[in-house]
Amino acid sequence: MGDLGGAATLLETARTVKADVPALWSYTALISLLLRHTKTIESAIIDRALETGQPAIFGPLIGWYARHLVRECSGAAAVALIERALACIVHAYPAWDVGIAAAEFGTQRDAARAQQLFACFAGATSHVHRASAALIDAHYERRFGSETLAAARAAEAQREFAAVHWDQYVLLAAPAVESTAANHITAVTLSKRERQVGELLIEGCTNRKIAQRLAVSEKTAEKHVAALFKALGASSRSQAAALLAKMSMEARD
Repeated sequence: MGDLGGAATLLETARTVKADVPALWSYTALISLLLRHTKTIESAIIDRALETGQPAIFGPLIGWYARHLVRECSGAAAVALIERALACIVHAYPAWDVGIAAAEFGTQRDAARAQQLFACFAGATSHVHRASAALIDAHYERRFGSETLAAARAAEAQREFAAVHWDQYVLLAAPAVESTAANHITAVTLSKRERQVGELLIEGCTNRKIAQRLAVSEKTAEKHVAALFKALGASSRSQAAALLAKMSMEARD
């Protein structure tokens, strides 16, 4: 509902529950991470989650916490955490967050291990499983292999995640897409209207909200968004937002 203060209060309440339930602690910690309320994350929670040996409990938490560590310039700690988690995984499902993190910034050995573990997802019927395998391949290729293959697999991952509206994960594929799109992006010139629409996309506005903010019809807003996608070479709102953010950073540099 957008009430981050209320969410933080509920998280603090969850921490006071007198129960030894690893899932409760793990998902409380995960939600805290997603809300940038990281003071609720403690090493004991991570340890307890890993001790369960259940990917459904520790997978999402470890993946997102490792990314948090990287953002906080604690890359070595992130790598160590990933290695601990990979050692606990026998069956990949549903620990795709760990695999994605391993391929994204683990050692080459860890990234290769993730590829091996999640290769079985490539022919799965689930969008999420196929997307996870593709994204792991994309990050591995971006760092250790072919940029062309990385871009192709990242675009595949974005399509699969977008099909189930997993926008947070669509964004995870953006770096591999951006690496091959950089030359194109620097040459893009957007119209005044496209820049306005881009700013609203970055804010997370829907087409209806864009229409309201620009005082146009929703149909017209849809056309503006489509024109922006075409100009950027983007296939999703999340990818467009990521590319626009990159353009903004390059302009400041």
